[in-house]
Amino acid sequence: MKILMLGGNTAADYLSQIFLKDPKVEKIYHFGANLTKYPNGRYDPRPFKAKDYTNFVNSDEGKSIDFVMATTLMAQLKSEMVKPFRDRGVPVLSPEHNLCQLEWSKITGKQLLHHVGIPTAKHREVRRTELVETFNSIERPFVLKYEEDWRNGLQTVVVTDDNYEAEYQTIVQSSPSRYLNQTYEQFNNQVFIVEDFIKGVREYSWHAICNAVSWQYLGSARDYKKRYEGDVGHNTAGMGAYSPVEDVDPIINEYCSKMLGALKSRGTPFVGILYLGIMVGEDGIPYVLEINTRPGSPESEAILQTVDESILDLYYRAASNDILEPIKHNNKAGVCLRIVNENYDESVESSATDLIMPKLWPVVDNLKIGYCQNARLLHSVIVAQDDTKEAAATRIYKFLENKTMGHFTYRKDIGFLK
Repeated sequence: MKILMLGGNTAADYLSQIFLKDPKVEKIYHFGANLTKYPNGRYDPRPFKAKDYTNFVNSDEGKSIDFVMATTLMAQLKSEMVKPFRDRGVPVLSPEHNLCQLEWSKITGKQLLHHVGIPTAKHREVRRTELVETFNSIERPFVLKYEEDWRNGLQTVVVTDDNYEAEYQTIVQSSPSRYLNQTYEQFNNQVFIVEDFIKGVREYSWHAICNAVSWQYLGSARDYKKRYEGDVGHNTAGMGAYSPVEDVDPIINEYCSKMLGALKSRGTPFVGILYLGIMVGEDGIPYVLEINTRPGSPESEAILQTVDESILDLYYRAASNDILEPIKHNNKAGVCLRIVNENYDESVESSATDLIMPKLWPVVDNLKIGYCQNARLLHSVIVAQDDTKEAAATRIYKFLENKTMGHFTYRKDIGFLK
């Protein structure tokens, strides 16, 4: 089997490592790979360059691909990335690009949740000019979401009495600019969502693998979005995660069925990984805070530690629209810890050339490391499996005790803070 992996996140790197262990895999072409990893006979890492990718798609190598997986939103949103392979009948594990708007557009995701009657936070849409004029009068706390932008985790902000002045300055100074302006045009009077703040008792993510004929629960994870220990500070792209989560409410299965049924009835079945961000409110109701259309990172790396079957076979069957059987899970726990730039915030210069990078080698046999393409900001993740999340986390932290971290750091409570 020859596989095309699309994505520059740690999930893509980690999945490539898993797939390479399968003797069926002849070669993996990974566009968006971390290029500090050297190619070998079965792994071919390449940068995302439009001309090079087009040439690959039309080459003999591209025409020999048996399975395609897109792990990042940017790869999913561009129809030209996977359409040629779909047209050839190659199994692709990725939703159609228009369905990826469920994540990219906060408004589109909200519309689906309201349409099928799934509990979610009340919201309203606000243009930037109105937001600047009324910002200080909006009742706090509230949640502010940037429409169609990825800001290293800062596209979703909880505005409180403690941070509203700083967040106001951010809106004034940086909101006219799209972080992804090299891929998408700049904003024209940006749209935001102002959302009610839900007082919750716990938060987790719920994941399913889906295709046009079936779906199955994949797993759950507790993601640590905040930058600092104790879940304080600004949001990030995720500082770590553990899996499984206890007491997952079975009603979320109904949420998933409603959403997938509505999409299928429109003639657009969802094929891929569906990730729902859940907040259990003080009223006991699980609210869907967000919809993601890809394998979350670091969540997926932790979840896959709990799956007791071939990940490649499972993903290939899903992409082939085979009927999916209930997924076998083990009694293990998985923990995933992210290593980030110590100055990780909205002003990080990820292109800096004077960074001292972490020295993580040698890696012990019972740990795995996944690297990010943008390793100067989100360097890598370290993944462990054990009988408990605390035991898995302890192994990771013990491994890091004598490692040189340079200009990078990590949270010290991943796997321990519930």
